[in-house]
Amino acid sequence: MEISIVLLTYTHLDLVRQCLDYIANYADVPYELIVINNGANEETIK
Repeated sequence: MEISIVLLTYTHLDLVRQCLDYIANYADVPYELIVINNGANEETIK
């Protein structure tokens, strides 16, 4: 079974990194990651 994970970003780069690290380390099923830019600043986009 594959799941979809949707991550909505704004300007909290530290939280985005934490979410991505958590997903990469603990997702134990196949997944697709959808990142939605909700007006993020340049640093978050990088």
